[in-house]
Amino acid sequence: MFSDDLKLFREVSSLEDCEFLQADLERVSQCEDNNIALNARKGKMITFTRVSAPIIFNYSLREAILERVELIKDLGELFDAGLTFAQHSLREAILERVELIKDLGELFDAGLTFVQLKRSHPGAC
Repeated sequence: MFSDDLKLFREVSSLEDCEFLQADLERVSQCEDNNIALNARKGKMITFTRVSAPIIFNYSLREAILERVELIKDLGELFDAGLTFAQHSLREAILERVELIKDLGELFDAGLTFVQLKRSHPGAC
């Protein structure tokens, strides 16, 4: 996290909770009144839940709707909305294989090896 990063969190189980989180965002937007610029275009929002039908609410910062994402990178780690870490695990598995290829060096045709990696992890492409 950089000194200019900000994260807000609130447990949301009702529309009223959504409105509380929006009020938190409105309080944060007062930073601009103190000459601290906010870039809503860089802002993202993600709902971490395993519920099949979560509450959807369009949060905004200074009239700009925050982009809703299903996957977010924070401090180098990938977090998905269901907290499965599937993308992170896939990434780690691919990186392990790439390191193996580097270690074996000249023994493999790099193009052929990459095709094999793609086939063993179809979700990677």
